[in-house]
Amino acid sequence: MIDYLQTIFIVAVAMVYVQAEKSKVIPPYIKQCIRNDPKLNECLAAEINHLRPYLKEGIDEIELPPVEPFRMDSLSLAITGGSNGYKITLRDIDLYGASNFSIQKVLLRPNAPFEGKVRIPKMTMDAKYASTGVLLVLPANGNGSFHADLGDVTAT
Repeated sequence: MIDYLQTIFIVAVAMVYVQAEKSKVIPPYIKQCIRNDPKLNECLAAEINHLRPYLKEGIDEIELPPVEPFRMDSLSLAITGGSNGYKITLRDIDLYGASNFSIQKVLLRPNAPFEGKVRIPKMTMDAKYASTGVLLVLPANGNGSFHADLGDVTAT
């Protein structure tokens, strides 16, 4: 789940910069960091944190939709260990609280993978679920509404 949240965050931030570049009209509150600045990582962290309230509501000037709630069509998880395994699929997922993130670390280097650490103090997830299989030793087949309160999420 944490890797998935990191991916969501990276995609959201990348979308801001790609959309800003495409729009040719960059809103004055989006400050661009310079690639060869020796303090590039600090600049990126500060600017991403600065954009937090704008991401929540969306940025019309660059056609970026709001991230509250963050919507996903589906997410499937499977535990294949054991003789029966277990699978759950979540559909029509709404995540709340992702815009309350804080950047703990950004490390962008030439010819190296992006590294980052993001903290989200509280997130709520609502979805529909369908599950099949055996979870531990109990049959866990069913479907219905899914709700989760996630506290102090850190994605690296």
